Amino acid sequence: MIRKVPSESSKQSAVAEFDRVAAMVRLIDYLIGEAKQSDPIVEYFLRMAKLSLLEEEQARADVEGRN
Repeated sequence: MIRKVPSESSKQSAVAEFDRVAAMVRLIDYLIGEAKQSDPIVEYFLRMAKLSLLEEEQARADVEGRN
């Protein structure tokens, strides 16, 4: 199987995308900590959102051959 060699700009965009996802995960983690004190159902949905985000990023990495 022939793979396309990633260009420098595509490497930079992959890094930027990873940074964006990492920032969203940190925000969700912060909100989970806050939700623990107030409402368990909010915490549940935040955990599901985090899991969904991580699964989507893993699927994207698999397609792009980044792992």
